Amino acid sequence: MVFKSSLVLLSVLSMLSFSGCSKDDSTSSDGSTGTGDKTALEGTWKDNESTIKFTGHTFDVAYTESEDNVTINLSLHGSFTDEGYKIVQPNDKNTTKMTRRATTCIQNATIIEQNKVNQANATGLCGGHWSINKAKDVTECTDYKDTCIQEKKTTKDIYFIDNKTKLYMGDEEQIGSDGYPDALNTDYSTKQ
Repeated sequence: MVFKSSLVLLSVLSMLSFSGCSKDDSTSSDGSTGTGDKTALEGTWKDNESTIKFTGHTFDVAYTESEDNVTINLSLHGSFTDEGYKIVQPNDKNTTKMTRRATTCIQNATIIEQNKVNQANATGLCGGHWSINKAKDVTECTDYKDTCIQEKKTTKDIYFIDNKTKLYMGDEEQIGSDGYPDALNTDYSTKQ
């Protein structure tokens, strides 16, 4: 569903894996600057599906995905901590390791087609009572609950900031023996 791997949401959340890091003046072999100082993540970062805001050691994510005439809006709030550094491919980038956990996860679904609304009401999806183009809280609904359960687990990740404007997160499909990703995603968020 979320951020671009098995569940698009989990990929978006991989992009959540951020950290307020200690001073790092390292430069990778391609000339890109590492994560920088403690304020490197501060502010708002956007890609085509999500907006991530970092304040201190907390993060907030707003994510929207549309599929099969249903729009899912996910909001997350949580915290992260620094865990040191890790060199990863490509280009031997010196990434920052972090541990993150969402403390709040809220999902709303909006059905944008009447026949899908009728079907959801007929089957009692999430208790029924659906209306076209009206958001319904599905955070605790059995059909959607796994997303928030997954997001509230403690997760190890890495990130790299290129030229202070592009944020790359770890590739959750390439986890090393230390529990952190061994590579970065090719997708990135841009600082706003």
